[in-house]
Amino acid sequence: MPVATAFAAEIAKCPIPSVRRIALIVFTERHWESGTALMPHWYRSTTGRTDRFRWVFCSRFLDLRSLRRYDPRMNLSNICGSCGSTGQAARSTNEKQTRRGTLASVGVLMVLLPWSSSPSGKGADRDVRSVDAIPVISGAVLADRFDQPEVDRRIWHRPDWLEQHNPYIAVEPEHGWLHLSGISRASGESFQYVGLISNNFRETDVVLAARMRVRSAFEKEGRIQHIVHLCTGDWPDFFTEVAFGKISSGPPVWSSGYINRVFDFQGHSEYLQPLVPATGREASQWHEVVIDHDGVTGETRDYVVIDGSRRPIGPVVRIPFHHTHVELKVDVNAAEAQVAMEVGDVRMYMRPERHPAIIVVNSPIVSGHSEPPIDGLRVRLVANPSGRIVGEATTDESGQARMSLVPDLTYPIEAQIEVSDLQGPVLKAKIPSAGVTGLYPGDVWAVRFPRRRFFQ
Repeated sequence: MPVATAFAAEIAKCPIPSVRRIALIVFTERHWESGTALMPHWYRSTTGRTDRFRWVFCSRFLDLRSLRRYDPRMNLSNICGSCGSTGQAARSTNEKQTRRGTLASVGVLMVLLPWSSSPSGKGADRDVRSVDAIPVISGAVLADRFDQPEVDRRIWHRPDWLEQHNPYIAVEPEHGWLHLSGISRASGESFQYVGLISNNFRETDVVLAARMRVRSAFEKEGRIQHIVHLCTGDWPDFFTEVAFGKISSGPPVWSSGYINRVFDFQGHSEYLQPLVPATGREASQWHEVVIDHDGVTGETRDYVVIDGSRRPIGPVVRIPFHHTHVELKVDVNAAEAQVAMEVGDVRMYMRPERHPAIIVVNSPIVSGHSEPPIDGLRVRLVANPSGRIVGEATTDESGQARMSLVPDLTYPIEAQIEVSDLQGPVLKAKIPSAGVTGLYPGDVWAVRFPRRRFFQ
Protein backbone atom coordinates (compact mmCIF):
# COMPACT_ATOMS: atom_id res chain seq x y z
CA MET A 1 0.00 0.00 0.00
CA PRO A 2 1.43 3.45 -0.83
CA VAL A 3 2.71 5.37 2.18
CA ALA A 4 0.30 8.27 1.71
CA THR A 5 -2.67 5.87 1.51
CA ALA A 6 -1.60 3.97 4.62
CA PHE A 7 -1.04 7.21 6.51
CA ALA A 8 -4.51 8.49 5.57
CA ALA A 9 -6.11 5.17 6.58
CA GLU A 10 -4.54 5.32 10.05
CA ILE A 11 -5.62 8.93 10.52
CA ALA A 12 -9.18 7.96 9.62
CA LYS A 13 -9.22 5.39 12.47
CA CYS A 14 -8.56 8.05 15.10
CA PRO A 15 -11.90 8.95 16.84
CA ILE A 16 -10.84 12.53 17.63
CA PRO A 17 -11.66 15.03 14.85
CA SER A 18 -9.13 17.54 16.18
CA VAL A 19 -6.32 15.02 16.21
CA ARG A 20 -7.18 13.87 12.71
CA ARG A 21 -7.11 17.48 11.55
CA ILE A 22 -3.72 18.32 13.08
CA ALA A 23 -2.20 15.10 11.75
CA LEU A 24 -3.23 16.01 8.22
CA ILE A 25 -1.90 19.54 8.63
CA VAL A 26 1.47 18.29 9.85
CA PHE A 27 1.63 15.73 7.07
CA THR A 28 1.01 18.53 4.58
CA GLU A 29 3.72 20.64 6.18
CA ARG A 30 6.14 17.71 5.79
CA HIS A 31 5.79 17.95 2.02
CA TRP A 32 5.64 21.74 1.69
CA GLU A 33 8.19 22.36 4.46
CA SER A 34 6.27 25.38 5.70
CA GLY A 35 6.64 24.21 9.27
CA THR A 36 10.29 25.25 9.37
CA ALA A 37 9.17 28.84 9.87
CA LEU A 38 8.13 27.89 13.44
CA MET A 39 11.61 26.74 14.45
CA PRO A 40 14.39 28.84 15.94
CA HIS A 41 17.15 29.66 13.46
CA TRP A 42 19.79 27.53 15.21
CA TYR A 43 17.56 24.50 14.85
CA ARG A 44 16.82 25.16 11.17
CA SER A 45 20.52 25.47 10.40
CA THR A 46 21.71 22.30 12.13
CA THR A 47 19.10 19.66 11.43
CA GLY A 48 17.85 17.64 8.52
CA ARG A 49 14.33 17.59 7.25
CA THR A 50 13.32 14.63 9.46
CA ASP A 51 14.39 16.42 12.64
CA ARG A 52 12.68 19.63 11.53
CA PHE A 53 9.46 17.71 11.03
CA ARG A 54 9.75 16.08 14.46
CA TRP A 55 10.18 19.50 16.03
CA VAL A 56 7.00 20.79 14.41
CA PHE A 57 5.16 17.58 15.23
CA CYS A 58 6.17 17.43 18.90
CA SER A 59 5.80 21.15 19.50
CA ARG A 60 2.13 20.86 18.58
CA PHE A 61 1.22 17.58 20.26
CA LEU A 62 3.19 17.64 23.50
CA ASP A 63 1.71 21.02 24.35
CA LEU A 64 -1.90 19.97 24.06
CA ARG A 65 -3.19 23.46 24.70
CA SER A 66 -2.05 24.41 21.18
CA LEU A 67 -4.59 21.97 19.76
CA ARG A 68 -7.33 24.43 20.69
CA ARG A 69 -6.22 26.75 17.88
CA TYR A 70 -7.49 24.06 15.49
CA ASP A 71 -10.64 23.09 17.45
CA PRO A 72 -11.85 25.49 20.18
CA ARG A 73 -14.30 22.87 21.46
CA MET A 74 -11.53 20.41 22.28
CA ASN A 75 -10.55 19.88 25.90
CA LEU A 76 -8.11 17.70 27.70
CA SER A 77 -10.69 15.25 28.98
CA ASN A 78 -11.98 14.59 25.44
CA ILE A 79 -8.54 13.60 24.26
CA CYS A 80 -7.83 11.44 27.24
CA GLY A 81 -11.21 9.79 27.05
CA SER A 82 -11.08 8.94 23.41
CA CYS A 83 -7.58 7.54 23.26
CA GLY A 84 -7.17 6.28 26.83
CA SER A 85 -7.27 2.61 27.66
CA THR A 86 -10.72 2.80 29.36
CA GLY A 87 -13.68 5.19 29.47
CA GLN A 88 -13.00 5.73 33.19
CA ALA A 89 -9.86 7.71 32.34
CA ALA A 90 -11.96 10.45 30.74
CA ARG A 91 -14.12 10.88 33.85
CA SER A 92 -11.25 10.72 36.30
CA THR A 93 -9.82 13.91 37.75
CA ASN A 94 -6.70 12.18 38.87
CA GLU A 95 -3.66 13.96 37.39
CA LYS A 96 -1.76 10.74 36.90
CA GLN A 97 -4.54 9.18 34.85
CA THR A 98 -4.89 12.34 32.79
CA ARG A 99 -1.22 12.29 31.87
CA ARG A 100 -1.45 8.62 30.96
CA GLY A 101 -4.32 9.32 28.56
CA THR A 102 -2.52 12.29 27.08
CA LEU A 103 0.63 10.27 26.41
CA ALA A 104 -1.48 7.54 24.84
CA SER A 105 -2.92 10.10 22.42
CA VAL A 106 0.51 11.34 21.53
CA GLY A 107 1.76 7.78 21.20
CA VAL A 108 -0.88 6.94 18.62
CA LEU A 109 0.15 9.90 16.50
CA MET A 110 3.87 9.28 16.94
CA VAL A 111 3.42 5.83 15.41
CA LEU A 112 2.42 7.64 12.24
CA LEU A 113 5.48 9.88 12.33
CA PRO A 114 7.92 7.54 10.55
CA TRP A 115 5.42 7.11 7.71
CA SER A 116 5.13 10.83 7.10
CA SER A 117 8.80 11.69 7.65
CA SER A 118 10.36 8.72 5.85
CA PRO A 119 8.65 8.39 2.47
CA SER A 120 9.23 5.47 0.17
CA GLY A 121 11.51 5.71 -2.82
CA LYS A 122 8.56 6.56 -5.01
CA GLY A 123 7.48 9.33 -2.69
CA ALA A 124 11.03 10.65 -2.44
CA ASP A 125 11.20 10.97 -6.20
CA ARG A 126 8.20 13.31 -6.10
CA ASP A 127 10.08 15.57 -3.69
CA VAL A 128 13.04 16.01 -6.07
CA ARG A 129 12.67 19.28 -7.93
CA SER A 130 13.99 19.69 -11.46
CA VAL A 131 15.63 23.08 -11.97
CA ASP A 132 17.80 24.71 -14.60
CA ALA A 133 21.58 24.36 -14.54
CA ILE A 134 22.88 27.90 -14.97
CA PRO A 135 26.31 28.24 -16.64
CA VAL A 136 28.53 30.76 -14.86
CA ILE A 137 31.95 30.29 -16.48
CA SER A 138 33.47 27.63 -18.73
CA GLY A 139 36.64 25.63 -18.20
CA ALA A 140 37.14 25.54 -21.96
CA VAL A 141 40.02 27.72 -23.10
CA LEU A 142 39.18 27.20 -26.78
CA ALA A 143 36.07 25.63 -28.29
CA ASP A 144 35.13 25.77 -31.97
CA ARG A 145 32.78 23.67 -34.11
CA PHE A 146 33.50 25.57 -37.35
CA ASP A 147 29.76 25.88 -37.86
CA GLN A 148 29.99 29.40 -39.31
CA PRO A 149 30.45 30.14 -43.03
CA GLU A 150 33.84 31.72 -42.33
CA VAL A 151 36.70 31.00 -39.97
CA ASP A 152 36.31 32.82 -36.66
CA ARG A 153 39.06 35.44 -36.85
CA ARG A 154 38.78 36.06 -33.12
CA ILE A 155 40.33 32.61 -32.61
CA TRP A 156 42.21 31.63 -35.77
CA HIS A 157 44.54 33.20 -38.29
CA ARG A 158 46.47 32.04 -41.32
CA PRO A 159 49.86 33.67 -41.86
CA ASP A 160 51.31 33.96 -45.34
CA TRP A 161 53.70 31.06 -44.96
CA LEU A 162 50.75 28.70 -44.36
CA GLU A 163 49.33 29.74 -47.74
CA GLN A 164 52.50 29.79 -49.79
CA HIS A 165 53.83 26.32 -48.99
CA ASN A 166 51.14 24.45 -50.90
CA PRO A 167 48.84 27.03 -52.52
CA TYR A 168 46.48 24.52 -54.16
CA ILE A 169 45.21 23.19 -50.84
CA ALA A 170 42.26 25.23 -49.57
CA VAL A 171 41.36 25.81 -45.93
CA GLU A 172 37.76 26.74 -45.13
CA PRO A 173 34.82 25.70 -42.92
CA GLU A 174 32.04 23.72 -44.53
CA HIS A 175 29.05 21.80 -43.10
CA GLY A 176 30.26 22.36 -39.54
CA TRP A 177 33.83 21.16 -40.06
CA LEU A 178 37.14 22.67 -41.12
CA HIS A 179 38.12 21.31 -44.54
CA LEU A 180 41.69 21.17 -45.83
CA SER A 181 41.51 19.83 -49.36
CA GLY A 182 43.08 20.08 -52.79
CA ILE A 183 45.94 18.82 -54.95
CA SER A 184 49.45 18.92 -53.50
CA ARG A 185 51.93 20.99 -55.46
CA ALA A 186 54.40 21.78 -52.73
CA SER A 187 56.94 24.56 -53.11
CA GLY A 188 59.61 22.62 -51.19
CA GLU A 189 60.55 19.32 -49.55
CA SER A 190 60.30 19.91 -45.80
CA PHE A 191 57.71 21.48 -43.54
CA GLN A 192 55.17 22.17 -46.27
CA TYR A 193 52.46 23.11 -43.84
CA VAL A 194 48.98 24.33 -44.77
CA GLY A 195 46.35 25.15 -42.14
CA LEU A 196 45.31 27.43 -39.29
CA ILE A 197 46.94 28.73 -36.12
CA SER A 198 45.00 29.79 -33.02
CA ASN A 199 45.61 32.73 -30.74
CA ASN A 200 48.01 32.35 -27.85
CA PHE A 201 46.68 31.32 -24.44
CA ARG A 202 48.32 31.67 -21.07
CA GLU A 203 46.98 28.33 -19.79
CA THR A 204 49.45 25.43 -20.10
CA ASP A 205 47.86 22.80 -17.81
CA VAL A 206 45.50 21.71 -20.55
CA VAL A 207 43.96 18.95 -22.63
CA LEU A 208 43.57 19.45 -26.38
CA ALA A 209 41.00 17.30 -28.19
CA ALA A 210 39.73 17.32 -31.78
CA ARG A 211 37.94 15.02 -34.19
CA MET A 212 39.55 14.10 -37.50
CA ARG A 213 38.42 12.41 -40.69
CA VAL A 214 40.96 11.76 -43.45
CA ARG A 215 40.08 11.00 -47.07
CA SER A 216 43.44 11.63 -48.67
CA ALA A 217 45.00 9.22 -51.18
CA PHE A 218 48.27 7.65 -50.05
CA GLU A 219 49.49 6.05 -53.30
CA LYS A 220 52.00 8.81 -54.10
CA GLU A 221 55.50 8.59 -52.68
CA GLY A 222 56.42 11.21 -50.13
CA ARG A 223 55.17 12.76 -46.92
CA ILE A 224 51.39 12.97 -46.42
CA GLN A 225 50.47 13.81 -42.84
CA HIS A 226 47.39 15.29 -41.17
CA ILE A 227 48.23 16.98 -37.89
CA VAL A 228 46.72 18.30 -34.64
CA HIS A 229 49.47 20.28 -32.94
CA LEU A 230 49.88 21.87 -29.47
CA CYS A 231 52.67 24.40 -29.32
CA THR A 232 54.28 26.95 -27.02
CA GLY A 233 55.29 29.39 -29.76
CA ASP A 234 58.38 30.14 -31.79
CA TRP A 235 60.75 31.10 -28.95
CA PRO A 236 61.51 28.32 -28.27
CA ASP A 237 59.47 26.29 -30.76
CA PHE A 238 58.53 23.49 -28.36
CA PHE A 239 55.51 21.38 -29.20
CA THR A 240 53.84 17.99 -29.41
CA GLU A 241 51.56 16.70 -32.16
CA VAL A 242 49.44 13.77 -33.30
CA ALA A 243 49.57 12.87 -37.00
CA PHE A 244 47.79 10.42 -39.25
CA GLY A 245 49.57 9.51 -42.48
CA LYS A 246 53.03 8.48 -43.58
CA ILE A 247 56.50 10.00 -43.44
CA SER A 248 57.54 8.80 -46.90
CA SER A 249 56.33 5.32 -47.82
CA GLY A 250 54.29 2.45 -46.48
CA PRO A 251 50.75 2.44 -45.09
CA PRO A 252 49.39 5.37 -43.08
CA VAL A 253 49.62 5.11 -39.28
CA TRP A 254 48.84 7.16 -36.20
CA SER A 255 52.09 8.68 -34.92
CA SER A 256 53.42 11.53 -32.81
CA GLY A 257 56.23 14.05 -32.89
CA TYR A 258 57.65 16.61 -30.51
CA ILE A 259 60.38 19.13 -29.79
CA ASN A 260 61.55 19.67 -26.21
CA ARG A 261 65.10 20.70 -27.08
CA VAL A 262 66.01 23.43 -29.53
CA PHE A 263 66.20 22.18 -33.16
CA ASP A 264 65.63 18.54 -32.16
CA PHE A 265 62.45 17.40 -33.94
CA GLN A 266 61.72 13.86 -32.77
CA GLY A 267 59.32 11.87 -34.95
CA HIS A 268 59.84 13.89 -38.14
CA SER A 269 62.17 11.66 -40.12
CA GLU A 270 61.53 8.40 -38.23
CA TYR A 271 58.48 7.14 -36.38
CA LEU A 272 58.39 7.16 -32.60
CA GLN A 273 57.06 4.15 -30.77
CA PRO A 274 54.42 3.21 -30.00
CA LEU A 275 52.53 3.61 -33.25
CA VAL A 276 48.85 2.83 -33.70
CA PRO A 277 47.94 1.14 -37.00
CA ALA A 278 45.20 2.63 -39.15
CA THR A 279 41.74 1.33 -38.36
CA GLY A 280 40.71 1.40 -42.02
CA ARG A 281 37.78 3.61 -41.02
CA GLU A 282 39.58 6.96 -41.07
CA ALA A 283 37.83 8.02 -44.29
CA SER A 284 34.31 7.13 -43.10
CA GLN A 285 34.36 7.67 -39.34
CA TRP A 286 35.54 10.43 -37.04
CA HIS A 287 38.56 9.66 -34.89
CA GLU A 288 39.29 11.73 -31.82
CA VAL A 289 42.83 12.73 -30.90
CA VAL A 290 43.80 13.88 -27.41
CA ILE A 291 46.92 15.68 -26.18
CA ASP A 292 47.35 15.91 -22.40
CA HIS A 293 49.95 18.42 -21.17
CA ASP A 294 50.73 18.82 -17.47
CA GLY A 295 51.52 22.49 -17.01
CA VAL A 296 53.47 21.90 -13.79
CA THR A 297 55.67 18.92 -14.64
CA GLY A 298 55.63 19.35 -18.44
CA GLU A 299 54.65 15.70 -18.82
CA THR A 300 52.92 15.20 -22.17
CA ARG A 301 50.88 12.29 -23.50
CA ASP A 302 49.36 11.83 -26.96
CA TYR A 303 46.41 9.56 -27.78
CA VAL A 304 43.96 8.49 -30.45
CA VAL A 305 40.56 7.24 -29.27
CA ILE A 306 39.54 3.98 -30.94
CA ASP A 307 36.32 2.18 -30.05
CA GLY A 308 35.92 4.41 -27.01
CA SER A 309 39.39 3.69 -25.59
CA ARG A 310 42.43 5.94 -25.54
CA ARG A 311 45.39 4.41 -27.36
CA PRO A 312 48.77 6.00 -26.50
CA ILE A 313 50.90 7.28 -29.37
CA GLY A 314 54.61 7.95 -28.96
CA PRO A 315 56.49 8.19 -25.66
CA VAL A 316 55.61 10.19 -22.58
CA VAL A 317 57.91 13.23 -22.64
CA ARG A 318 58.45 16.40 -20.63
CA ILE A 319 57.97 19.60 -22.62
CA PRO A 320 58.14 22.98 -20.86
CA PHE A 321 55.43 25.37 -22.07
CA HIS A 322 55.17 29.06 -21.19
CA HIS A 323 51.94 29.48 -23.17
CA THR A 324 49.91 27.44 -25.67
CA HIS A 325 48.41 27.69 -29.10
CA VAL A 326 46.82 25.17 -31.45
CA GLU A 327 47.64 24.36 -35.07
CA LEU A 328 45.42 22.34 -37.44
CA LYS A 329 47.35 21.51 -40.60
CA VAL A 330 48.63 19.10 -43.20
CA ASP A 331 52.25 18.54 -44.19
CA VAL A 332 52.44 17.17 -47.76
CA ASN A 333 55.33 17.07 -50.20
CA ALA A 334 54.05 14.19 -52.34
CA ALA A 335 53.46 15.68 -55.80
CA GLU A 336 49.91 15.63 -57.18
CA ALA A 337 48.55 13.81 -54.13
CA GLN A 338 44.86 14.24 -53.45
CA VAL A 339 44.52 15.74 -49.96
CA ALA A 340 41.32 15.79 -47.92
CA MET A 341 41.21 16.33 -44.15
CA GLU A 342 38.28 17.39 -41.99
CA VAL A 343 38.65 18.64 -38.43
CA GLY A 344 35.89 19.50 -35.98
CA ASP A 345 34.85 19.95 -32.36
CA VAL A 346 38.21 21.43 -31.43
CA ARG A 347 38.46 22.20 -27.73
CA MET A 348 41.23 22.92 -25.29
CA TYR A 349 40.28 22.83 -21.64
CA MET A 350 41.76 22.79 -18.17
CA ARG A 351 43.05 19.47 -16.91
CA PRO A 352 40.68 17.92 -14.35
CA GLU A 353 43.43 16.94 -11.90
CA ARG A 354 44.08 20.55 -10.85
CA HIS A 355 40.98 22.38 -11.96
CA PRO A 356 37.82 21.26 -10.15
CA ALA A 357 34.36 21.91 -11.42
CA ILE A 358 32.30 24.01 -9.02
CA ILE A 359 28.58 23.61 -8.43
CA VAL A 360 26.98 26.48 -6.51
CA VAL A 361 23.72 25.75 -4.69
CA ASN A 362 21.60 28.81 -3.95
CA SER A 363 18.36 29.29 -2.07
CA PRO A 364 16.11 32.23 -1.15
CA ILE A 365 17.09 34.40 1.80
CA VAL A 366 14.54 34.34 4.63
CA SER A 367 15.15 36.59 7.66
CA GLY A 368 18.79 36.92 6.70
CA HIS A 369 19.42 33.20 6.24
CA SER A 370 19.37 30.78 3.32
CA GLU A 371 16.21 28.73 3.43
CA PRO A 372 16.58 25.84 3.01
CA PRO A 373 20.18 25.77 4.29
CA ILE A 374 22.80 25.38 1.55
CA ASP A 375 25.73 24.04 3.57
CA GLY A 376 26.42 20.34 4.08
CA LEU A 377 24.56 19.25 0.94
CA ARG A 378 25.95 16.38 -1.10
CA VAL A 379 26.39 17.22 -4.77
CA ARG A 380 27.09 14.64 -7.46
CA LEU A 381 27.74 14.91 -11.17
CA VAL A 382 26.46 11.86 -13.03
CA ALA A 383 27.40 11.28 -16.68
CA ASN A 384 24.59 10.64 -19.15
CA PRO A 385 23.71 8.08 -20.34
CA SER A 386 26.25 5.85 -18.60
CA GLY A 387 25.18 6.77 -15.06
CA ARG A 388 28.80 6.98 -13.96
CA ILE A 389 29.55 9.36 -11.08
CA VAL A 390 32.24 11.70 -12.44
CA GLY A 391 32.46 14.03 -9.44
CA GLU A 392 31.17 14.32 -5.90
CA ALA A 393 31.59 16.85 -3.08
CA THR A 394 29.82 18.54 -0.16
CA THR A 395 28.80 22.17 -0.16
CA ASP A 396 30.51 24.63 2.18
CA GLU A 397 28.77 27.42 4.07
CA SER A 398 28.49 29.43 0.85
CA GLY A 399 26.82 26.59 -1.04
CA GLN A 400 29.87 25.76 -3.17
CA ALA A 401 30.86 22.18 -3.94
CA ARG A 402 34.29 21.77 -5.57
CA MET A 403 34.91 18.44 -7.26
CA SER A 404 37.69 17.04 -9.40
CA LEU A 405 36.22 15.30 -12.42
CA VAL A 406 37.51 11.90 -13.50
CA PRO A 407 40.57 12.34 -15.79
CA ASP A 408 39.99 9.41 -18.16
CA LEU A 409 37.05 11.01 -19.98
CA THR A 410 37.31 13.43 -22.89
CA TYR A 411 35.23 16.51 -22.26
CA PRO A 412 32.71 18.04 -22.62
CA ILE A 413 30.12 15.51 -21.50
CA GLU A 414 26.42 15.57 -20.73
CA ALA A 415 25.78 15.25 -17.02
CA GLN A 416 23.13 15.58 -14.35
CA ILE A 417 23.62 17.58 -11.17
CA GLU A 418 22.12 15.80 -8.16
CA VAL A 419 21.80 17.64 -4.85
CA SER A 420 20.89 15.73 -1.68
CA ASP A 421 20.38 16.52 1.98
CA LEU A 422 20.40 14.01 4.83
CA GLN A 423 17.08 12.57 3.71
CA GLY A 424 17.95 12.06 0.04
CA PRO A 425 17.78 13.91 -3.29
CA VAL A 426 16.17 17.36 -3.29
CA LEU A 427 17.29 18.96 -6.57
CA LYS A 428 18.37 17.81 -9.99
CA ALA A 429 19.46 19.70 -13.09
CA LYS A 430 20.72 18.64 -16.51
CA ILE A 431 23.86 19.92 -18.20
CA PRO A 432 23.28 19.19 -21.90
CA SER A 433 26.11 18.49 -24.33
CA ALA A 434 26.41 18.92 -28.08
CA GLY A 435 29.63 19.38 -30.01
CA VAL A 436 31.84 21.67 -27.92
CA THR A 437 29.25 22.52 -25.25
CA GLY A 438 28.64 20.63 -22.03
CA LEU A 439 30.45 19.95 -18.77
CA TYR A 440 34.19 20.72 -18.62
CA PRO A 441 36.73 20.59 -15.79
CA GLY A 442 37.02 24.07 -14.32
CA ASP A 443 33.38 24.88 -15.08
CA VAL A 444 31.18 26.77 -12.65
CA TRP A 445 27.45 25.95 -12.69
CA ALA A 446 24.69 27.15 -10.38
CA VAL A 447 21.41 25.61 -9.27
CA ARG A 448 18.76 27.32 -7.17
CA PHE A 449 16.04 26.11 -4.87
CA PRO A 450 12.71 27.52 -6.07
CA ARG A 451 10.81 29.80 -3.76
CA ARG A 452 8.54 27.87 -1.45
CA ARG A 453 4.78 27.99 -1.44
CA PHE A 454 2.99 27.85 1.87
CA PHE A 455 -0.38 26.54 2.90
CA GLN A 456 -2.44 29.18 4.57
